[in-house]
Amino acid sequence: MAPYNRPLEPSIAAQVAVLCSFPKVGFQVRDVRCGWEDAEFADRFTVLVPCGWDKLEWYVQFNASRPGDPPDVIFHSSPNGLRFHPLLLPGAASASDSSSWGLLKDWQQNDSYRLVRLLLHLRALFLQQQRRQAEAVEDERVKFELGTLAHQEFEVYAPLAAGKSSPEELQLAVPVLGVDLRPLTLFRWWSEWLKRCGSDLQLRLLIKFPISGSSSSAGFKPSTPQLKLDAPPLLLSLLGFPETKLPAWTDSMCTVAYLPELAAFIHQRLDDAVSSMQSRADFVSALPAVFGQPLETDTQLFSQTTVFVSASNCMFLVRIALPPSFPQQQPSLTLQSAHHFTAANRPVSSEPISSFPWSPRWATAQMAQRLGSFLEEEGAPFKRFCVDVSRGAGPARP
Repeated sequence: MAPYNRPLEPSIAAQVAVLCSFPKVGFQVRDVRCGWEDAEFADRFTVLVPCGWDKLEWYVQFNASRPGDPPDVIFHSSPNGLRFHPLLLPGAASASDSSSWGLLKDWQQNDSYRLVRLLLHLRALFLQQQRRQAEAVEDERVKFELGTLAHQEFEVYAPLAAGKSSPEELQLAVPVLGVDLRPLTLFRWWSEWLKRCGSDLQLRLLIKFPISGSSSSAGFKPSTPQLKLDAPPLLLSLLGFPETKLPAWTDSMCTVAYLPELAAFIHQRLDDAVSSMQSRADFVSALPAVFGQPLETDTQLFSQTTVFVSASNCMFLVRIALPPSFPQQQPSLTLQSAHHFTAANRPVSSEPISSFPWSPRWATAQMAQRLGSFLEEEGAPFKRFCVDVSRGAGPARP
């Protein structure tokens, strides 16, 4: 089946758009295809379904000529996929709207949330199967971790390797509770983002334990698991991940004991990030008094802004990159001419400049003023640099 380049059938496209924007799970769609070469629209695709550390591949197949029909969902031919038969599970044949059959019955192509509801239901059934698979494992560590988490919400994934009849690792996804994101409401963009996410926004700890197969406490030797924080990418970036390391897991720890330490760590990271972002926002707010209104600004993280400068008969843009550790770490500047071009017809630009008068102890107004004075002095040498480059004889940097 060739992946003919066609747009999705409109009602299917609407359902895919809702699926990809659903914040709680993080579905992804790829390999959009047509059923046949002369088809007007594409109608089938692969959905990446997050489960623990992994992403399952489920193949969704509509019929573009009959978009009102429910889709087929084909599960990946892995050992886990071959064992998953959601329509044969107890209660699956029920006609209720919440059952597998109920979601497929009377499929409404104009209901753009129908596909996401179906895949959420199938994912929930798959995770139920995974939990039963994990609970059947004769391993002291697995039983201990599942037992201590019994009274709270969590997801289990116990993947089977090829040729194996029992899982070799246990993956958990546990919500991190007690993290207050309200400090982000100080910033308009983040306040609106939090409202859009609503209750679907979650921070989760992903944990991966090896399964030793020890069925007695005498052979119970806790090993350090792999850890990862799962959250929307923009929030992870704000908190400094993946560069930031999670708190260490000690030998005597279990998941329940680790979660409060992680929540306190994230709360401190959030406070630091909000403080730094406020400093960057204050600096950007001080720029108009010196340069006029910035031409563009990153209003999500305040990580960069662009101002227009005219000095020594040279007009140029200055792109100011503000690091996460601002103001302790000074910005970097890239100058771009407004009227000099390279042989490739691109604006002449400088290399990033990170050596100029700076002190994190200055008030933001003084930072902006000192930056303006520096750029006033840079006008003449940057103009000479631009002229040389535009003539094909320029140095590497001004």
